Amino acid sequence: MRVRNKNILFFILLWLILSVFLQSVYKFHFYHIEQYQLFLFDNDYVFSTLKKAGGLSLLLYEFLAQFFIYPYAGALITSTLLTVTGFLIHIILRRIDKDSTFVYLWSLLPVFSLLFIQLDFNYFMQGTIAYLMALLLLYAYWKLGNIRWRLGYAVLAAFFLFWWGGSVAVLFVLSVFVKELCSAPSRSYLFLIPCAEVFLLACLSVRYAFVGEYRFAVLPDMYYQKSLIPSGLLLYSSWILLPLGMIATYLLRSKKTGSGKKRYAGIVMQVILAGFAFFYGVKMYGDQRSIRFKEMEYYCRNKQFDQIIEMNKGDVSNYLYLCFLNLSLAEKGELADKMFTFDQKGPQSLFIPMSNSHMSSMLLCDIYYTIGHTGAAMNMAFEANIGSPGHRTGRMLQRLIET
Repeated sequence: MRVRNKNILFFILLWLILSVFLQSVYKFHFYHIEQYQLFLFDNDYVFSTLKKAGGLSLLLYEFLAQFFIYPYAGALITSTLLTVTGFLIHIILRRIDKDSTFVYLWSLLPVFSLLFIQLDFNYFMQGTIAYLMALLLLYAYWKLGNIRWRLGYAVLAAFFLFWWGGSVAVLFVLSVFVKELCSAPSRSYLFLIPCAEVFLLACLSVRYAFVGEYRFAVLPDMYYQKSLIPSGLLLYSSWILLPLGMIATYLLRSKKTGSGKKRYAGIVMQVILAGFAFFYGVKMYGDQRSIRFKEMEYYCRNKQFDQIIEMNKGDVSNYLYLCFLNLSLAEKGELADKMFTFDQKGPQSLFIPMSNSHMSSMLLCDIYYTIGHTGAAMNMAFEANIGSPGHRTGRMLQRLIET
């Protein structure tokens, strides 16, 4: 009981750390991505979405994302999902070796991987929800003793997980196969059946246009902006780390870390390594450059123009920031009087050049609307809608109605 209480306390502490970190550093990120999802209270939309591969996870994401507009909600929802994910991984690894102290590190690494990829606004939290669904089914699978029950469950769960969660079913069947390969290698070949089932479902879903490409059907690309190809391994790392952690825990199950001081030293070392991985990941994938932009975009959306003006006092070299500044001055009727009291950088301080970025299209839409050029504002609203993640944004739909 004492060990169980310590584990619960560990993950409560993790939840608190993640909540404080996300709220203090990335609260405007959640305000920003909220506008890209529309949860439609419509039976036709719900049923049409549920017919697709990954439809349930998408609906859950859209339902949760609508609350991101409220203070603290985005950080609390995200930290809860990540903490439950880590807790389930911890339990699963404990079932491989209940005495292992290495499970703390292997539980945290996939959580950090999911955390960092969620700071990319092209990633949909649908992927994290689907990952959690796979872990819940994997946890239930671990409770089955008879091999026939396990095989039947794996086949059935793989089908429903592909339907409800999407391509994460690949991770589920591979994890099941790894588990059987480690615990019962002589019969593990039987668990290639659910693997073949999922790949057959993937082929059929592409063949009948339920999924656009094979990479969406078998990879976490399903949970990323469809028009983009992810760079690097961050999107895939959480999928790699789960089976890798299972294998590592199995191979190290006979290694005793000792008791007393040695055991606690091992836990402390894991926490230090996890802390290093966390701060390195924030530095590499934290998207620090967009935080200030998202903050100004939030103030602009909520007409808090004084906040934007205050943020741009002093030396400013970013054209996006200067456009927000001049837009705010124009909205307050002070552009002609106060424009040159700020650090202007030429004509691009008023109008940034058009680009393929949906964020620049949204800013140009606001600028054109402010100066009364409704035709150009409407055009930019269409551009922003097409280029945004999910290909729709509530704010730009509102702007189209206004124009």
